[in-house]
Amino acid sequence: MSDMESTEGAAAPSASSAGAQLIQPNGAASAVDNLLGRISAFVFRPNVTGWVALAMAVLVLFPALGGYGLWDPWETHYGEVAREMREGYYKERAIQEEWRQELAALDQDKASLPAGEYERRKESINYRYENELLQTPDMWHPMWSKTWFYSKPVGLLWMMAAGWEFFGSDTRNPGLDPSLEWGARFFTALETLLCVMILYVAIARIFSRRAGFFAVLILLTSPQFFFLARQAVTDMPMAAAVSAALGCFMIAVFTKDRLPWGWTLLFWVWCAWGVLTKGLPGIVIPVVVIGFYLLIAWDWQLLRRQDFWITTAVGAPLFMLIALPWYVVMFLQKSKPDCTTTELLKYQFKFLATLEDMRKVPLLGKPLFNWLQSLEMNKVRACAQVDFENKTFFERFIIHDHFNRFAEGVHGERGNFAYYFEHMGFGTFPWAALTPLAVAQQARKAWSRLTRTDKAVIFVFVWYAVTFLMFTLNKTKFNHYIFPTVIPGAILIALFLDDFLKAGRKTKGLGLLGLFVLVAIAVMAKDLINEPKALPNLFVYKYDRPYPSREVNNVIPMNIIFWGCSLLLVASLWGSGTGAIARASGFTGWVARIWHRLNPIPDTRRGFVAMYCVFAVVFGTFVTHYLFYQLSPHWSQKYYFETYFHERGQFAGEAPMGAFLMNWRGETFYSKDTEAQLKTPSVPGFLTGGYCSARPNRKPEEGPDPRATAWRYFIVEQDRLNALKEAMPNDWKDLLEVIDKSNNKFYLARAGKPQCHQQQECADAREAGGKCMLCDPSMACAFGCCHAYCSGDKQCNPGYLCDAATRSCKPGPNAPARSAADTISAPRDGGNAVAATPSLQVIPPSEQNTGAPN
Repeated sequence: MSDMESTEGAAAPSASSAGAQLIQPNGAASAVDNLLGRISAFVFRPNVTGWVALAMAVLVLFPALGGYGLWDPWETHYGEVAREMREGYYKERAIQEEWRQELAALDQDKASLPAGEYERRKESINYRYENELLQTPDMWHPMWSKTWFYSKPVGLLWMMAAGWEFFGSDTRNPGLDPSLEWGARFFTALETLLCVMILYVAIARIFSRRAGFFAVLILLTSPQFFFLARQAVTDMPMAAAVSAALGCFMIAVFTKDRLPWGWTLLFWVWCAWGVLTKGLPGIVIPVVVIGFYLLIAWDWQLLRRQDFWITTAVGAPLFMLIALPWYVVMFLQKSKPDCTTTELLKYQFKFLATLEDMRKVPLLGKPLFNWLQSLEMNKVRACAQVDFENKTFFERFIIHDHFNRFAEGVHGERGNFAYYFEHMGFGTFPWAALTPLAVAQQARKAWSRLTRTDKAVIFVFVWYAVTFLMFTLNKTKFNHYIFPTVIPGAILIALFLDDFLKAGRKTKGLGLLGLFVLVAIAVMAKDLINEPKALPNLFVYKYDRPYPSREVNNVIPMNIIFWGCSLLLVASLWGSGTGAIARASGFTGWVARIWHRLNPIPDTRRGFVAMYCVFAVVFGTFVTHYLFYQLSPHWSQKYYFETYFHERGQFAGEAPMGAFLMNWRGETFYSKDTEAQLKTPSVPGFLTGGYCSARPNRKPEEGPDPRATAWRYFIVEQDRLNALKEAMPNDWKDLLEVIDKSNNKFYLARAGKPQCHQQQECADAREAGGKCMLCDPSMACAFGCCHAYCSGDKQCNPGYLCDAATRSCKPGPNAPARSAADTISAPRDGGNAVAATPSLQVIPPSEQNTGAPN
């Protein structure tokens, strides 16, 4: 017998059943109700519910995971760090092999070297390679575009690098590998799957399989959950690790009299992984939740159990064995080569000044400041490597990204106590309408008795309240920071639905419940229709970024989903009818009878839950597998780089990409860190080939680039296009054209002007119309000569004559006819003739695969 059959079949008939019998269900309604009963009986059978939950999770998390580009700025930021780590790992192995070979060659020549020369050369070789390795990223030392990266732990970066290794992605050569997005997101989705199944097991064992099924369904259809589960950002790995750890704790504590070793040790393993993915929250959140549970439930007997301390004595060292090695490596970060006393004093004072800021942190600030000073750790950090803001790992990660982020706020928003209520509503729509009822009911029920199941309810309630308070008290606020609260909230709603169905066919209070739910859904639906960017704002960076309303108009389908599903909910609540409606006469009775005859599910409670699940599945499917893909081209630069690499592949040579006043990270990831970061003064040099990058630690190019070609490409924000044009020399301004406008935030532009350099040979020149394009010293180009210059032994092709003034080949009287592509047009600056550049075939954005799943 299924859970639903066992709980509903024994329910007493409602008080109004006598009146309700005046209206008997029609045949179609009875058939639908019977079909629904058969489906629920099958789904909630032993050994079936878990597999159904697993299948749902796989279908939501993995299909077309690589069918859309990485979103700016976080996915591409972490992606570039992971890419450089992976490439640095292979580069480090190559450097070490060269090191060994050079030392082996030196050993062979040792006998022939003068006294002391061998030691001197060996020391020189070791010093050179050690310094080279110091500046090379590896799988332990993250780096972002030639600078050290200290903002986040290494867990997500390892997952992304492992995904690319698993799929064999090309993260080195120019061009777009189809598996880049798959590899970046695969292990995040896999970790989410493991978390979901652990939560299902916990809820199914402690409460019921039906509650576990509802918890999985609610999570998978909550926008914030499936958005973050299908992105490679740190929030889902951390929240999944914390939730899986607390799920393991629930299984260990609330299912058996003795703590099972496996689940208890898994709790510590997941906590360690949480620390590796986000830092201190990975262990702080579980410890605080468990501590408040012990205090509120007064369940101190857990601390008096011998098996608790035995498993803790084994689990805590396991936690440190997994979580601490990377932090130890980073705290003992590669030291600077040739660290001088002056630098030592400089960083020593800088470190002490940073520690002074810790005094402002409430409660722990001053004691922690004194403890760190007593350790004199500043001497260790004094000559450590620093990031782009000249901060050491300790200063950046511990002080800035933990204490300052919590106590003072760094970027993001601030907000008050009510800041997250609206975002939680959007993040769990449409289930958010049930959240107040679920929290109130479970809080009331939990303290009515104190069985083991009731204690588990208290634990979930404390989990929900503690995470909400922790992130509300955090000064730095982003909409997605509240995400860890979504998971215990989904469990509370699942328990509410389970209890709701246990009441059988009772109709008392259903009208008030339905009115409350429909009003709440209507309010949130109205906001989502009027402010469609509320959904992408759940996980993006800039909330004032324009929403692509013209390109992605979802008003009509959203209205159909919202109001159509709402009508189904209303119909389900008026299923079997109450005695008052059944006995109504006149027009009211006639309407009630017609409504009843059309209703597909006579069982009111089961029909209401079924229609609610349909509502959530339809909305979740629409957002996940349609809206998400439509929005991606406007938050990802992948599609611009598809156009760029397609154009660049039409001709030999290089066509540099410049990012003008950009800091959105995608331009760096998709160019594989080959783009030029341009500020206004560097634009003219970029156009002539001798541009200098504005990015820290990148050496400027020396002199003009001998491989320069006719095209320069730019990614620029739309409102900065005029600023880019003004920064260009006069003879370039009219050559700038926008070639791709498919992104509502950026433009992809190019400037075309043939330009060559004196040392350029014909083999390196770009061919146009079958003729070699060559240049004279004045930088103007002509066709017809297969040598760089026609002087000395350099001769022109038949039919062309050498112009002594310009030392270039000019068409003679007997020159062969030229095609349209060879037409020489007058230059804009009045100089020598400029060869017209042949047009390139560009795939229109509408014909590109920019949104469809793979």
